[in-house]
Amino acid sequence: MTHSIYTLQQLQELKLAEVKAIANQLGIAPEGDKRNKDIWVNAIIKHQKSQVKKLSGGIRQIDEQDVAQAEFVAHIEEQADVIAPDLQRMENNHQGYQDAINGLKMQSNDPCYRSGYDRGLRDASPMPKQSDSEAIAFEKIGQTIRGGVWESVVDGIQILIIGVSGGYKSNLTGVRLIEDFGSMIKETLVAVAKIQEKQKLESAVRSPRAQAITVLEQQGDEFVVENSTNQNRYIVRPKHQDPNWRCECADCRHRGTKCKHQIAVENF
Repeated sequence: MTHSIYTLQQLQELKLAEVKAIANQLGIAPEGDKRNKDIWVNAIIKHQKSQVKKLSGGIRQIDEQDVAQAEFVAHIEEQADVIAPDLQRMENNHQGYQDAINGLKMQSNDPCYRSGYDRGLRDASPMPKQSDSEAIAFEKIGQTIRGGVWESVVDGIQILIIGVSGGYKSNLTGVRLIEDFGSMIKETLVAVAKIQEKQKLESAVRSPRAQAITVLEQQGDEFVVENSTNQNRYIVRPKHQDPNWRCECADCRHRGTKCKHQIAVENF
C-alpha cells in the first residue's frame, strides 16, 4: 500500500486530530504525551525516513518515481535536522523571555532560555532597583536588544546609563562594565564631581577674560554678546540643556566648558 509523503512544515500546519489520523493510517503509535502534537509529527517523520532507508537498502529494482520520492523524503529529513535545532533555540529564548515578563522563576539552565529570561527581566522593570541612589532621578528613554537606556541631568551634566550584556555602561565612565545599577550610579556621580572640579578651574581662568565681553541685548533666554578685543559676536543660551549648545563659540561647542561668554552673561 502506497502512502503520501508529508513534509515537516505540512504536518505542523495540521491540527492534532489530523496528524493523529495520518499516524493511524501508517500504523504509528508514538510513546509519550499523546496530547503533544510534536510527538506525533516527529513519529511520522521518523517513520517516513525509515521507509526510505528500507527502499534504498532492500529493493534494487524500483521505478523512477519511487526513486524521486525517496530522494525527496531524504532531502526533507536532512533539512528538518538542520532547521529543528535553530527553531528549538528560538523557542527556548522566547519561553525564557515570557517567563521573566510574567514574573515566574527561571525554569531552565539552557543558555538560550537564560538569555531570553535576562532580557525579560530588564524589560519588565522601568528602572533597576538601587538602594542608596533614589535621590538621583533617572528616566528610561530607550531600549536596546540587551537592556534599557536611562537618563539623568545632575547640575547641568547629562548622565546616560545603558544596559548591556553582563551589566551597564555609562557615557561618563567610558568602556568600563559595571554589573550593579547602584554601583553604576555611584561611578557616574564620581565622574560628575571630576567634571565640576575641572569646570571650576577653567572658570577661574576665564573669569578675568570675561571682563572684555559685553552683553549687547537679551531676548528671553538668549543673550547677544560681543568681544571688545576683536568684535566677535555670539549668542549665549545659559539655560540650554546641552552644555555644548549654551554658547556659539568653539570653546563651548567642542569642549562643553563654561566659556568667558557665559561667565559674562552670569555677571550681567
